[in-house]
This record gives sequence, C-alpha cells and structure tokens, in this order.
Amino acid sequence: MSESRTEEEREPPVRILLVDDNPANLLALEGVLEPLAQELVRAQSGAEALEKLSERDFALVLMDVHMPVLDGFQTVEAIRKRNELKHLPVMFLTALFKDTQSAARGYALGAVDFIMKPFEPEILRSKVGAFVTLYQYHQRLKRHQQRLAEEMAARALSEERFQLLVSSVTDYAIFMLDPDGRVKTWNEGAERIKGYRADEIIGEHFSIFYPEEAARTAMCERELEIAKREGRFEDEGWRVRKDGSRFWAGVIITPIYDPNRTFLGFAKVTRDLTERKRAEDERIRHLQLQERSRIVEQVSRTKDEFVAILGHDLRNPLNVIMMTARNHAQRPSAPEPCRDVGQRILKSGQWMNRLISDVLDLTRSRLGGGISVERRPADMEQLCRDSIGELQMVNPECHISLEVAGDMSGQWDPDRVVQVVTNLVGNAITHGRCDDEIHVSLRGIADAVVLEVHNSGAPIPAAKMERLFEPFTRGDNKGEGLGLGLYIAQQIVVAHGGKITAESTEGDGTTFRVHWPRRLHMSAQSA
Repeated sequence: MSESRTEEEREPPVRILLVDDNPANLLALEGVLEPLAQELVRAQSGAEALEKLSERDFALVLMDVHMPVLDGFQTVEAIRKRNELKHLPVMFLTALFKDTQSAARGYALGAVDFIMKPFEPEILRSKVGAFVTLYQYHQRLKRHQQRLAEEMAARALSEERFQLLVSSVTDYAIFMLDPDGRVKTWNEGAERIKGYRADEIIGEHFSIFYPEEAARTAMCERELEIAKREGRFEDEGWRVRKDGSRFWAGVIITPIYDPNRTFLGFAKVTRDLTERKRAEDERIRHLQLQERSRIVEQVSRTKDEFVAILGHDLRNPLNVIMMTARNHAQRPSAPEPCRDVGQRILKSGQWMNRLISDVLDLTRSRLGGGISVERRPADMEQLCRDSIGELQMVNPECHISLEVAGDMSGQWDPDRVVQVVTNLVGNAITHGRCDDEIHVSLRGIADAVVLEVHNSGAPIPAAKMERLFEPFTRGDNKGEGLGLGLYIAQQIVVAHGGKITAESTEGDGTTFRVHWPRRLHMSAQSA
C-alpha cells in the first residue's frame, strides 16, 4: 500500500493541450486549470494542435469549436485518423448556443464532453481533474504491464523457470510466441481469460485471438513488426475468446533475445479490461445524457421566460382595446349597433385576458415552484356571489343557484378564490345543459369550507378523468381555451393547502368539490 501511494505522489505532471485561436481564452483556461499543477500546452489553431500531438503525448485536449481554417470538429476528425490518437479524450468548448445536433456531432467524433461558455471554473477543473487521474492510472497500469513483460523476458532464458513463474498467474494471460507468432507456452491466466486449454492452443497462430476484420488487415503481423523494431508494442482493443465472445484487452508484446542477441520470439501479456471499459463507456454516456438534459432544460426555461414576457407585454394593448370597447358598449348616446359591437369586442377581450392570465399562471408555476397566493381575511360566500353574479350577467339564459350553510370566514386570496369559482362555474355553463340548474353549494365545517359545483350535463369520459387536472387538457368544445383552467385551479387550491376532486357519472352529472382550509397549516407551509 505504501509503495503504491509513493508511486502516485511521484506521478509526473501530465500534458493537457489547450486549443483556441483567441489568446485571451487560452490565458483564462490556464488560470482555471493552474491549480491542477499539470503541464498546460497552447495551440492557437487546428494545424498547430495536430503538430503538437505529433510531437508529444497528451492526457486530454480542450478544443474550441469555432476556429478559422480548421474548426474544432475538423481538427478532431483529423486526430481520429491517427491510430495512436483514436482514444485520446477531447472536450469541446463553445461560446455559441448550439442545438443538440451540434453536441451530438461532437459526441459522434468521440468527444467526452461538450461544454458551453461561460462555464463554471470549478466544474471544468473537476472534469479535467477526473481525466488527469484516469490518464495517470492508465500510465501506472502500462508501467505495471511493462514491468511484467520485462520480468518475463528476463526469465525467458530458462523455459522451466519461466513456466514456474507464469503458470500460477490467473489475472494475466502470459505466454510465449515463436518468431512467426505461434503460441509456444500457456498459463492458467491465459486459459481463464481466453478459454483455450494448453493442448488446444499451443502451435496455433496468435491471430486466432483477434476479430476477423483485424486478421484481414494484417494487424497481427504489424504488431510483431513494431514490437521487434521498437522493443515493445502496446495496445487496447477487442479480442475473441474460444466461445466467440469478445472482451476488451490491454496487450503488451515484447521481443525476447538470448545472451548472444539471437532473436527467440515474443513474450505477450494480456489483461481483461472489459469491466473498466464498460465503466468508462457508461460514464461517457452519462455525461452525454446530462449535457443533453441540461440543454433541453435550458431551452424549456428560456421558452417559459419568453412566454411570461410576451404575456405581460400583450396586456398593455389589450387593456386599451377593452377600455375603448367598454366606452362604446356603455355610452348611452351611442347607436345600438355601435354598443353591440363594443359589447362583443369587450367580451372577446375579456376572454383573451383570461387566456393570457392562464398562460402567465402556468409559466409562474413552472418557473417559481407554484402559484403564489396572498392570504387575508375574507368571506367565502361573498366571493362566490360576486363570481356567480358576473357569470349570470354574461349568461342570462342559465340559472345558477347558491346554497350556503355554516361559517364562511377564513383567510384566503380573494382574487385567486374568485378565479377558481369562475373557472368551475364557467365549465359547468359550457358543458352543462342550460335548461337545467347549475347548483353551487358552500358548507362550513370545523377547519374548512367545502365548495361544490354541480351540473347535469354529459359525463366526462373516463380517459379524460385520469388527466383532468393536467395542463392543456381540453374538452370537446373547441372554443373553450387552452385547457389550462383546471390545472391552474388545482395549483391555486394546493397553494391554499387544500384539495380539489371531481366526480362524473351518466345519471348524476358532474360535481367538482374543493376543500378550502380556513388557515394554512404549518405542515403545508413548510412543504
């Protein structure tokens, strides 16, 4: 444990490539990443970035999307064409808002993240730090595999001693290849990982462990050539077991020589890294999903804010229209046709005003966590009479009755209560039968007032009952509005700490029941 900790403490700084055509942006990135104490390398163009990557190894690339000549996407495409850079992590940075297709293009190129500017320094530093740690872990793993390969090579002079060393290793497949690439030795780890027994595999060419497409491209021959020329070959990729299943392998191939420098063959060390790759892939998918969710949420919030501003601004000209229409409708000296037109315009304006109010209430409920209410002492009977009186005046052909029993005092938001009553009674008028009475009752109980609105119209279909209080749920009447009324009514009742329910049957008609607490309980207040 102490040796491992000492190795981590001695870990040399890793190189991080910062690519941006704007020097100020590069300076800012260096300031954000300086606490990581790593080697930060600048590149001010895609071409310069490709040149830097040819010269040295890097743990991570932070790539600006918008650059002249070669933009970020084109630069990464060029990077991925280099076999040694196909797994290099790349984070895209952009200051321009892009749709999800742009982000998707980045992820399709193998990007590990797609970050919008301005970004939170702590978040960027944390993400970069995670990839630095991962790169350092890979480097330690490579050194560990290399040491194993070197130890194996040192013991290759004695076949017997080598077999004694590797036969008991089960976490690594360690075996010898002759100069042509045929298997000469086999250990328990190789049998466990690859599925072959020694008598089945010795003498076979090691290309049997590779997918067919690799064998067709002479990949195995190139690996042996590189190992012999450079003294070592290292790679990660898909390999095939005896049963045909694939696993992600970390591979090191080292040439073996005798004391006279006579070439004997190769030592090959393979480790099953499937679980690690699965975890890395899952993490990348999680980051991609997080980014897509963030973009969708940002778009939705921007839309809601726009609707709120638009609704507010629409009310100013609407108020002027309604005031003018009211003057025409109520001026005794105006001709009858003029008063009729004024009345129709006023009624349409009131309907439009209700639609705008509904949209604004919906937006407030989504942006602010619910509809706000201002409770003050009020009389529920008086509020209901005011609302019913206005509706009766507009709909003289309908008969609306009100039955009151018990104490009607409490603390409510009068405007919001009237809004709920108007919606429920208005729905009863719209969906009920004008030749039947619409019955409204108020009943005072110990800590609340119960409001019921009943009409004898056609019942609400069962399918609509399930989502009756969801936004944009409309009835069969096309001219009735946006389908927000019952949703907003429910939100208002909930804000008062109450509850609204509905019952609808063929024989009894439809009844909406609202439980209005006289005062807000502490539990509801804290919630």
